[in-house]
Amino acid sequence: MNRQVFKYRRLFPLLLTILLLAGCGNSYKNQKPFAIYMNGKPYTFELDETFADIGGTDSVYPQISSYCVYFPAKLFNAGTDRGFILHLDPRYIKSKESLRFSARDSHSSVQMIFSPVIGRTRFKNGLMEMTTTEGKGKIHAYFDILEPREGGRIKGIIYEAVMEGFFVKDFQNPVNSKNQPKPARIEIYNFALDTRF
Repeated sequence: MNRQVFKYRRLFPLLLTILLLAGCGNSYKNQKPFAIYMNGKPYTFELDETFADIGGTDSVYPQISSYCVYFPAKLFNAGTDRGFILHLDPRYIKSKESLRFSARDSHSSVQMIFSPVIGRTRFKNGLMEMTTTEGKGKIHAYFDILEPREGGRIKGIIYEAVMEGFFVKDFQNPVNSKNQPKPARIEIYNFALDTRF
């Protein structure tokens, strides 16, 4: 009996290791450090100071009156609309919950948009943006603190956001054209944020 107990005790560390590895298998992306990829390749993009705004409507999404968190590009005269913008609808989300939305969802309470720095990648019939609500876009976020009010704090992390390209004309009307170049795809991982509205 003692020999059997000893035998199982020797196997226990091995079984524990297998279980831990199996548990991490579905969340391997969340174990990565902060990273940005453009079309599958590492992408260097320097960000300026993060800030937030309440209740602004975006010209691309005029139907959304949301709380916005801006991650502008750190480039002289780039403007706050160059870089990443996180749109939140606090009516449908809560803090300390794992939030997942994709382009297939009829309503996304958490969305992210990316505007390229140089000329927003100008094409013949419009300007290209990238968003989690297009193509195979998706976002996975978690907020430790979410206080949707003037002076309220928002703190959390975007574990993963995949944004695919689409074209806009006059910043309002989506443009679809077979003559357009293939839209780009940008991915970010472990994007921490901590700011106030």
